[in-house]
Order: sequence, then structure tokens, then C-alpha cells
Amino acid sequence: MRAVSSVGVALAVLVAGLFIGAGCAAGRGSHPAPFNVSVADAWARPGAAGDSTAVYMRLTNHGRGGEALVGGRTEVAQRVELHEAVLQTELRDGRPTQVMRMQQLPAVAVPAGSEVELRPGGLHIMLVGLERALAEGDSFALTLQFQDRDPVTVEVFVVRPDSATGHEGH
Repeated sequence: MRAVSSVGVALAVLVAGLFIGAGCAAGRGSHPAPFNVSVADAWARPGAAGDSTAVYMRLTNHGRGGEALVGGRTEVAQRVELHEAVLQTELRDGRPTQVMRMQQLPAVAVPAGSEVELRPGGLHIMLVGLERALAEGDSFALTLQFQDRDPVTVEVFVVRPDSATGHEGH
């Protein structure tokens, strides 16, 4: 049998310690900061099967880092898209006319320490190709996907816009 010198053992321990320390440091860096976005007042307009409808809510980022809503999924629609209603001016019959258009977005930013309201006439989530009718009083699960985060599932209540809490008159 070959004898192991004390220098060889010390060198092996030192190298192993460096690898373990590097692994721990890499592990610390790979864990993102805690997810601190809360979702409140999620509601949707009624809609017929095959049609589209919109979902609204309030996103509050209680953290120190920005977050981004990048999509979602639900069993009640074929697709979930992020949209913004944009007021544009067009010429019709030679006269400028303002028209509200929807434009699809790749993400909705939720900056650190801020609140973003998805509301009628602004940012919203569009459910495209409803699998079933959504009637007032229904509810359904909507899974939100934030960038580099685990999905978050919320319950969405179907209400008429004039009866949605805080949304009267929209």
C-alpha cells in the first residue's frame, strides 16, 4: 500500500474546499430574490363561447426589484394575451377622428415598489377563443406567468363592468 503524505491530504482538502465554496457561492447567485407581487380584484367581463373577453386586476410589487408579467393560461380560453388600449388619431373623410385600438404586448412591467392597474381602456389581459360562455357570477382560474418566476394562479370573477368593485362607470 502506498502511504499518503500529509501535504497531499492538505492539498486535497484545500481543493475540495475551493470547489464546495464555489458551488455554494454559485448556488446563492442562482436563487432569485423573493417574489413580492400581489394580485387583487381580478375580474372579467362576461363573454360568449368562441368570443374574446378581457380580464382586469391590480398588481402590486412590494419588492425591491422589477417584475414582468409575460403571459398566462386558463382552461376557459384558447389563448391568453397581454394588451393595451391605445388612443390613435386617424383621418376619416378628411377629418381627424380618435379611435381606440388594442395592441398586443410582450410583457407588462411591474416596477419595484409600484402598483399597476389592468383596467378598461388601458392595460388588460385578453382571453381569446372562449371555450365556454362566461356569465355574470361565474369564476375561473387564471395562471399568470411572470418572467423567470413560478406561475401564480388567481381566481377571476365574472361581473358586468358597472358592478365591478371600483370600476363603476367604465
